[in-house]
Amino acid sequence: MYEPALERLVRAAVERLRHDLRRSVPGMAARTWAWLESLSCGRPVSAYFDPNWGFPLLSLPWWTAHTLTAHPDRRFHADLVYSTINGYFHIRLIDDVMDDDASATLELLACAAFFHSRFHAPLLRHFPSAHPFWQECDAAWLGSHEAPALERRLGSIDLGTFCDVSAAKTRAARIPVMAVCRRYGRPDLIPAWASACELVSRYVQMADDLFDWPLDSSHATRSTYFLSEADRRRRPGESRAQWTDREGLSWAVDLCHGWLDEIEARASELGCGSLGRMVEQRRVGLAERAEQFAAGLREITRLGELFATRANGT
Repeated sequence: MYEPALERLVRAAVERLRHDLRRSVPGMAARTWAWLESLSCGRPVSAYFDPNWGFPLLSLPWWTAHTLTAHPDRRFHADLVYSTINGYFHIRLIDDVMDDDASATLELLACAAFFHSRFHAPLLRHFPSAHPFWQECDAAWLGSHEAPALERRLGSIDLGTFCDVSAAKTRAARIPVMAVCRRYGRPDLIPAWASACELVSRYVQMADDLFDWPLDSSHATRSTYFLSEADRRRRPGESRAQWTDREGLSWAVDLCHGWLDEIEARASELGCGSLGRMVEQRRVGLAERAEQFAAGLREITRLGELFATRANGT
């Protein structure tokens, strides 16, 4: 859950988004809102940005601010949350259309212009067009758009490509963090916070690749680091599920723990207790989810062996 003050900002931003859609693009508002609700799977749209498992998109800039000031500028953070939410939906919409997601139709793609303008305009109120923030923003924004296109061309992904391309899909998430550093006069901290964001991206992307591999496997054109490693490492005749049960799960979990350790070290350097607590929470959540996943894999392996035995008539 969010801290109460941030929770209020998130809910207000989502309500602002709904009214802005109706006012600015009335002919597309209903369909666009239906798509947003489909992402939330029956929960309120504001609940979609749950910081407990995925990328802590809205929490990171909030935590950054609280390491820099005892009195965050509420108007600035209201605009920042609204900008960030719209920036995310802009990227998500394009990504879903590229992935042929049934809920993201080509007709909806026209609303990308709305999301982009609402990402840009609130930031422009706080950073004039000549401000150095925009050069940093531009690099991160374009990097996040380029990465999915590059990833789709890859037949196989190794660790270097995963770090440089796959994890770069969330590079725009550092934009609100950089904005906070600029707003409170600490641009010198941008490299350290950008590094923290990068490490969080790697952890979140790897966890997604691990636990979503059965779904990813069903898409012939979708390649991930986990699936690529499975195909490189599995024994002759061994399925991806069998490899995951034998060593893949523990390999991926160890990799995730390594990145969590690095995030924890960065949190200590930055004096961000909230980021450190997030690491503790993710360790517990990762262990619990891995245990559940392992139980399912063992059952799949058992059934596979049973069917193989019956097919051989033994």
